[in-house]
Amino acid sequence: MAGDVSATIGSMPEKERRAHGAVRKLITEFVLLYDANGEPIRSEHPDRDPAIRKVRARLHQAVDEEMDRMPAKDLGNPGKLEQAVRGALRKARVKTVGDLGKGEIYLPDLTLPGGKKVVRFTLPVYKLVTALAALLAGLKLKEWIRAPQLAGSRLQAGTVRRNASDGLEYVWIPPGTFLMGAVPGDDQALRNERPRHRVRISKGFWLGRGPVTVATYKRYVAEAGREMPEAPEFNQNWDKADHPVVRVNWGDAQKYSRWSGGRLPTEAEWEYAARGGKEGWRYPWGDGISHENANYGGSKWKGTSPVGSCPPNTWGLYDMAGNVWEWVADWYGEDFYGESVEADPIGPERGESKVVRGGSCYGSARDLRAAGRVRDRPGERGDFVGFRCAREVVP
Repeated sequence: MAGDVSATIGSMPEKERRAHGAVRKLITEFVLLYDANGEPIRSEHPDRDPAIRKVRARLHQAVDEEMDRMPAKDLGNPGKLEQAVRGALRKARVKTVGDLGKGEIYLPDLTLPGGKKVVRFTLPVYKLVTALAALLAGLKLKEWIRAPQLAGSRLQAGTVRRNASDGLEYVWIPPGTFLMGAVPGDDQALRNERPRHRVRISKGFWLGRGPVTVATYKRYVAEAGREMPEAPEFNQNWDKADHPVVRVNWGDAQKYSRWSGGRLPTEAEWEYAARGGKEGWRYPWGDGISHENANYGGSKWKGTSPVGSCPPNTWGLYDMAGNVWEWVADWYGEDFYGESVEADPIGPERGESKVVRGGSCYGSARDLRAAGRVRDRPGERGDFVGFRCAREVVP
């Protein structure tokens, strides 16, 4: 195959040769790698790291094979290049590529102003790679690629779009500022919910309208070659496909999120979305609670309920209180609120447990308060723990 690829490349026009070379190089620089626990792999010397070198070699081979199949003229077409990049990533079994959002990307050969070698992007990585390759090759991009934040700035809070990657509906959450933590007068508040502090969400994002369902998780399992967790007693054999999937650990939630092109929301993003732009409420809908508002202990469901069985919050999000606890991205810190930054906080750098939010069908009304926060070890598979995904872009 390598000989055939070289022959093909040698006969390409100059621009197409440059496009191939640019994709081959850039695809290895702009893919964020994760370890088995879902944590990003960071290496000061990635060229010497055996794990990274192995993945890069696999990516190079996949790129060569995909581009060898393309007519030379297609290498001058950004849309065709994008298809090749997508195909190469699938073939190389890189499951961690999607809308990177706040994901960090290490650039070993590039030093930015201030000496920084870690940058952040909001474009999907396949579009980023293709765009840079096309620019380096001198191709015309026209309207093929757009910055997602420009499109997002025209959206209204609560706008709903369907994500083609997993088939679920996502809701637009606009940027803004809110007060995070227990509201004044809340006699059920715990120490870890204080002090109440101002948080600024600097960029809008899309959030799953509800928790990931059994049906959608089954689709992911089939396409990604994974296995379903053991079914709970209240959803034997996973027969209730419109209920939230549970018994997924934090790593499972991370892997699904990347497969769907997204990520887990931060704790601050989660609470901001749950409050729906309303300050001072204990719950996403107000200060009182009944089983008409949410599925929690003592409800008619005797377990989880179909996603969306109760009314949504003011931004159209379902089950932000009750039904299932939801994993978020952050490590848990008992006293983190006292040291949190204002802009886009992301929790402690390390820890033993991850944060889960929202309460569940088994818990008390206290758990369902918008400020409520508990912890769980990332490897645990709770009967009442699920998740929802965030994305920077919904196609």
